[in-house]
Amino acid sequence: MDGARGGSVRERIIETATELFAHNGYHAVGIARIVEEAKVSRVALYNNFASKEELILVVLRRRDEAVRNVIMREACKGAAGPRDRLLKLFDFLGAWSEQTDFTGCMFLNAVAEYHALDDPIHRVAVEHKRLMLSYIEKQCREGGAADPSMLAHQLYVLFDGAIVQAHATGEADPRVAAARAAATALIDQAGVRNKARTDA
Repeated sequence: MDGARGGSVRERIIETATELFAHNGYHAVGIARIVEEAKVSRVALYNNFASKEELILVVLRRRDEAVRNVIMREACKGAAGPRDRLLKLFDFLGAWSEQTDFTGCMFLNAVAEYHALDDPIHRVAVEHKRLMLSYIEKQCREGGAADPSMLAHQLYVLFDGAIVQAHATGEADPRVAAARAAATALIDQAGVRNKARTDA
């Protein structure tokens, strides 16, 4: 019965795989463990996913959408404009990295484990990073940065670096605080404002 395609079985497999991959990595988690913890049959899993690699791709695409939606929503809360939204990215990171179940970035982990540039899993992970960078660059441009692309790259290096440091050490503070302070200095130096300049 659990071999039917779609429905709660598929969702249970995705949710279980997401949890396992986040906490243990991708190569370390086999199909047998996913099947056992999701409480489904191997047949059910393969009825829904052609391979473990396909399951990973589905997990990452689902995660990408969820993460970007959450980040962008949090960045907009109480923000007066682009400058606030950029800094709120680091406020979000601070709160996220302090959670007891914080496991770092699934996309950075995927790139590390599937490092070949043409690997589909690598490409999906990199696409998430590209979309995040694009969002940051949009805020830099709308805030009036002289070089939005350069500033966006600088800020995203700080953002991802803080994630790695917080995950590696298990201590978000002062890593995220240091990244936010550096981001503030870069944003101010670039002249990013909450409202577009109206002066000639």
